[in-house]
Amino acid sequence: MSAKNSFNSMDPKAMQALLAVASRKLGTTPDVLKGQLESGVYDRALQGMPQNEAMMLQKALSASDVYKRQVK
Repeated sequence: MSAKNSFNSMDPKAMQALLAVASRKLGTTPDVLKGQLESGVYDRALQGMPQNEAMMLQKALSASDVYKRQVK
């Protein structure tokens, strides 16, 4: 399931609350974070994270992308 489909299936109030908390921690706005998640571009979010956490997230996202390509 893509991020966009996941957003559509969540309760809108729960989604807004989750985006608000996550965006505060990442130093961005809920709208920017939502747009990044929908498009798969996480540059701004990664900039707001401690370097070691950003590297771990990049590795996880890369592994997920590789898996998705292999499954197709």
